[in-house]
Order: sequence, then structure tokens, then C-alpha cells
Amino acid sequence: AVVSTQSTGEQRVIEGDACCPKCVEVWVTADPAEYLNVPQSSDLRISCTSLVTLTVVNWFYSGDEGTTWTEIERSVSRLDYTIKDITSDNDGQYKCVARKNRRSQEAVITVKTAEAAKKCLVPVIENGSTDPVGEVEVGEIVKYKCKKGNKLKGKKQGTCEKDGKLSAVATCEKKGKKKG
Repeated sequence: AVVSTQSTGEQRVIEGDACCPKCVEVWVTADPAEYLNVPQSSDLRISCTSLVTLTVVNWFYSGDEGTTWTEIERSVSRLDYTIKDITSDNDGQYKCVARKNRRSQEAVITVKTAEAAKKCLVPVIENGSTDPVGEVEVGEIVKYKCKKGNKLKGKKQGTCEKDGKLSAVATCEKKGKKKG
């Protein structure tokens, strides 16, 4: 279709995916379109933006660089999608397909996680000790103990999590003298 503007006599061609009446050619985008080195075990919120008010959005996932797509969320009104407790299994492309009336547009977002942690460093506890010392594997437990005359602040143990951090780290404080 050809549209003429009376004031300037300018003609604009409206075709394909243009979303009238404003004749916006690209009305759905993803910014950023790429998330790299996303920490594993975290939550990642990805989103698309739209220049028009939408009717519905569908989200899709592809683990094979866009050859095949699997619908992961259907007929929502949100332009965002949250990948919870992300792992390398979530690496791939995510596509939001936005529809307005009979027209639709899509934007693709690439997600790549960081390498998963395999170990956690065990901290040195002043006025105390840990068992074991040095490093522990993911899933292993570290126990904290204070030297005589010190009080443990925090939990007695922590677990090495998938993100490479201990779930809890204790400290040891010198016991204060009681006021009498």
C-alpha cells in the first residue's frame, strides 16, 4: 500500500511487517540481544521492547541455533521472561514473538552461561578453624569451629554451592567480659 502525506506530498510504502497507522517497520527489538557468561544457578530476566501496544506475546527456546524452536510460554502480555536457576542446559536462543492485530514480529536473544564452578575456596577463620581446609568440591560441607575463648558468629557449617560460593561462612569473636 502507498500512503501520501497531504502537507508534504511525501509517499511512504507500507508493506510486510509494518505496523500501521504510524508505519513503524521494526516495532519489536531485544536490547541487549546477547547475555554472555551468565553465572550458573542465578536467575536471568530477558526482555524485548515494543514500540506498539501488543495483544499477545509467545516465548520460544532453541538449543540448536534457531533450527528448531520450542514454545516455552504462550499468550502472555509481558515482554519479559525469567530463566530461573540457570544452567548450561539453558544456553541457546530465546525468541519473543509479539502480535498486534494480524501482524507479528520477533526478536531473538542469545544466552550463554559461564562455566560451572567445580570447587569452593575455604576461608581462613581468624581465632578458629575449618574442616576441611583449602578447597572443597561442589556439594561438600565445611565445618567451622572457634578456639577457646571465642564465640561462633553464624552457622556451624556451609555447603559448597554450584556458583562456587559457600552457603554460609562463620566468624569467631572473642567473648566479651560480662559487666557486673
